[in-house]
Amino acid sequence: MSMNRAPGSARSRPEGSGFTLIESLVALALITLALFLGTKLILMEPRILERVEAGEGAIRALEASLETLRSGDLPLRRGILLPPAAYPLGLAAPGLVLRLEEVEEIDPEETPGLFRITVEARYLAGRDVRRHRIQTLVWRP
Repeated sequence: MSMNRAPGSARSRPEGSGFTLIESLVALALITLALFLGTKLILMEPRILERVEAGEGAIRALEASLETLRSGDLPLRRGILLPPAAYPLGLAAPGLVLRLEEVEEIDPEETPGLFRITVEARYLAGRDVRRHRIQTLVWRP
């Protein structure tokens, strides 16, 4: 007796059509891996956002301190700088420390009162200590 099916029957398929069990398992494994990686990225998003916001707060505090130095309200001495009174502390990065690192007068005979300064901000972003440095010129008549 022959095992051939009739050409019009519902169970007959051309040879090689459809997916094998191995192909289906590989596709399922790839989908699972993609979902796992996507979930990991979604769970990391709050930490990334916290790090970015802390960096922005540190840069805003640096800029406010530089403007206070330029206006002459703070002396050009190395050491820790307090954020200006006009700067809202709630916007600062956690653990923020501003420090005037370098003060160097540039060619006092040619351009008196021109100083090169470096200000550094150290702050916490999650568990990491991060820092930003800005070097600029300040003129004091």
